[in-house]
Amino acid sequence: MTKKFSWKEHTLKRILFGAIGSVIITMLLLTLLNFFTYVVIYGGSWDQFLSQQSVDWYFFGLLITLVMTLIYHAIYFYRLSQTQKVNEQKVIARSATAQFDALKNQLDPHFLFNSLNVLVSLIEENPKAATKFTTSLSKVYRYVLEQRNKELVTVDEELSFARAYV
Repeated sequence: MTKKFSWKEHTLKRILFGAIGSVIITMLLLTLLNFFTYVVIYGGSWDQFLSQQSVDWYFFGLLITLVMTLIYHAIYFYRLSQTQKVNEQKVIARSATAQFDALKNQLDPHFLFNSLNVLVSLIEENPKAATKFTTSLSKVYRYVLEQRNKELVTVDEELSFARAYV
C-alpha cells in the first residue's frame, strides 16, 4: 500500500483504505475464529453456527479495530512529523555550516592580498614598519590557519590575535 499511496501525497486515501482493510480483515478473522471455536472445538454444525451469531459481538470487534487503527495512524503521523523536523534541522545545520565555511574561504584570500598591498606600499615608505608589519602579518595569518577548523577558541587566543592584528 505504501508503494501505491504515499503518506504525503494520498493521506486521506491511505487512512480510508487502511481503516477499511483493517475492518475487513478483522471481521473475516473474527468470523473464522468464531466458526473454528463453535464448529471445530465444540462440535456444532454450520446451521447452528449461523443461528448463534450476534451483531453485538462483531460490533465490539469493529469498535476495537477502529480505535486501534486510529491509534496506529496517530503514532505513525507523529513519528513521521518528528522525523521530518529532525531532517529539516539537519539540512538547516548543513546549510549554515557550508555558508560559514564558504565565508571563511572567501575572506582568507582577500585578507592576504590586501595585507600584501599594504606591505608593498610600506616597503618603499618605511622599511622598519614594513618588517614589523610582516612579522605581525605572519602571526595573524598563522593564527587564521591554525584556528580555521576549530569551532571554539579561548579568549586569551583571541586577545593575542587582536593585538597582532592591530
